[in-house]
Amino acid sequence: MNSFSNLEWLQDPGINPASILYPFDLISEKAQEVSLRNNSKLAKLYDTLAKERLSEIISICGHAQEQRHIISLQNSYKEYSKNMMTLAKKDRSKNVRIAFREWIEKLIEHKYIIAVEFHEAFKNCQKDTLIELVNFIDRAYSEIIDHTNISDDHLFFKKDEALWIWEIAIESEFSKEK
Repeated sequence: MNSFSNLEWLQDPGINPASILYPFDLISEKAQEVSLRNNSKLAKLYDTLAKERLSEIISICGHAQEQRHIISLQNSYKEYSKNMMTLAKKDRSKNVRIAFREWIEKLIEHKYIIAVEFHEAFKNCQKDTLIELVNFIDRAYSEIIDHTNISDDHLFFKKDEALWIWEIAIESEFSKEK
């Protein structure tokens, strides 16, 4: 049985960093972030934006566009994840805790997506960059679990399957290089 059978795959990234309109997209996102005062809505926005960044990373890697954008997208993804962790530390309300419970599941899903897409979409990307992103996802997951006391027992199978798929992707990639 696949733990990810109901996984919502990444949406079309829309405007990506290769577009001249991308700075306007970022300004619009920043305006949304600044306008929100409700922490649970802010957490959902960070979740949406992180998933959009992951979609943009896959889109750019899959089309062998400029690699310089990958680091920028990674940094944005990390920023949204760190913002989520900051919210987790300062707001322990029920709605925010629900958002974080969903977020830790999304982190596992993001790792799974990267693992599944690793060879095809990322064949033109530097593998170290993607490995570093997955390592960051693992650290963010652990930090949220440690600081929120949210149980992740319900994610046991998903965590194992994501780890297994990731290990297979990495192992097969490094066996190709030999």
